[in-house]
Amino acid sequence: MKLPSKKIDFLFLPALSRRGSAMTLVLFFASIGMIIVFSYLMHQMAYSKPSLRSPTSLQALLNARSGIYRAFYQIIDSTGSDTLRTINPLDSLFGSEMFSDNKDTLPPEELKPELDGVPVAYSLFSDSSEEDCEVTLEPAGGKCRLVSVGHYKSVSRTAEALLGCPIPAYPDTTVIYYSSYEWSGNKPLGTVVQKDGNPVFNSEWYNSLIDRYQTDLTDADTLMLDPPLTISSTSDIKKIKSPVNGPLLIDGSGIGITWNDTGTYIIKSDLQITGDVTLSGMRFIVAGEIKILDKSNLADVDLFTSSRLFIGDQSVFKGNALALHSITVYGKANITDRSSLIAGSDRASAKDASSSDSLKFSLLFAEESSIDGVCIALGTPGSIKTDQTVSVRGILWAKHLICHRGTMKGCAVATRFVDCDDPVQMATDSLAGQLPADGSGTTSPKDGGLVALHLNNAIPGEIGPLETIQDYALPFFMGRLAIISWKER
Repeated sequence: MKLPSKKIDFLFLPALSRRGSAMTLVLFFASIGMIIVFSYLMHQMAYSKPSLRSPTSLQALLNARSGIYRAFYQIIDSTGSDTLRTINPLDSLFGSEMFSDNKDTLPPEELKPELDGVPVAYSLFSDSSEEDCEVTLEPAGGKCRLVSVGHYKSVSRTAEALLGCPIPAYPDTTVIYYSSYEWSGNKPLGTVVQKDGNPVFNSEWYNSLIDRYQTDLTDADTLMLDPPLTISSTSDIKKIKSPVNGPLLIDGSGIGITWNDTGTYIIKSDLQITGDVTLSGMRFIVAGEIKILDKSNLADVDLFTSSRLFIGDQSVFKGNALALHSITVYGKANITDRSSLIAGSDRASAKDASSSDSLKFSLLFAEESSIDGVCIALGTPGSIKTDQTVSVRGILWAKHLICHRGTMKGCAVATRFVDCDDPVQMATDSLAGQLPADGSGTTSPKDGGLVALHLNNAIPGEIGPLETIQDYALPFFMGRLAIISWKER
């Protein structure tokens, strides 16, 4: 006989078992669901984070661009440039209520960025008390670099503009001269333009550039110089600490030297680079002479010397160079990629200025050298000479004379073009100024005798048009200021 109680317990067992199994399954699937939902949410957050950051980054970039334009227009106003404003950022149709008024929100010393590399802070918007960007103006060889760092919340973006001047000619123009003397010999190919007056440049801006470099040398001034510092291998580069209080010799004649850097190095004496040396990215400010010889290769390098610059042998130079006395390129040296060579100033050292050269030129291109760039001769003597085997591509610009005997494609600008092999045509400017406008007449030399002179313009070498002349740009102190290149990061 079976007891009812046992039967009842047996009947309830399946139900209890089924309840336990259902709860386990519910918890299992609920866990899977939570993992899927959590993974989806994490994926959406990771996916949307760049999208949320993008507007912030864009606003920081716009602030950087605004800093470039504001500083650029203030520089134009301060220098009296004839560049016209294409957009008025305070125009009523452009949202003038958004922008702050310079005179009310910025102190006077911040209205004009100086060529000293010191950041100038700007508050771009009237409803913002924060500094939205910082702008720095610094020299870059014969040009100047305007760098703006825009800020918005925690993001910073940078815009960089290189300031220079557009070329003064169309591609078919090969010669621009400022004297009324007649041409002798073969006239140059292309369009020849005669203008009145003298070649014009902004001497104030040019002197400000020189002052900037001279200040760096003065700040590092010392009474006594150290022995020469010789760098004979790449591992020795760590010995160079700016300022170098003496001559710096980089000698790659034994072991090749490679040096990539973005720093500025002040040399209190001479700089000499010889042997197999490759330099890239740095800037040298040198009190003495600079010599780049043998197989030296300098790329994107800025040079300044208070004295002379020599680039010779098989060396290659790409960058910007400024020498207060003169620049000589000789041998098979190669100036490449639209580089900038500027020489001549009334501030050249007394030792160099008193040199008794029978014929003085600020820029001298000799032997089989090759030039691709913008070559400017200013101050005293302010003249350029090229030898018969020299090839030039780009622009020659001289305050006084150009004696071109080689081959050239591009545009040449000078007061007068001469044949320097003809001693009569090499009369001094003061002597030429005593003659009639057509260059003919007589003058009395110091010995009292009368000598008949007839001055003229002459180009014994070859010169022709360059279709890509618009790819070249003059230094920022040579005319109408313009933004010639732009980078963002």
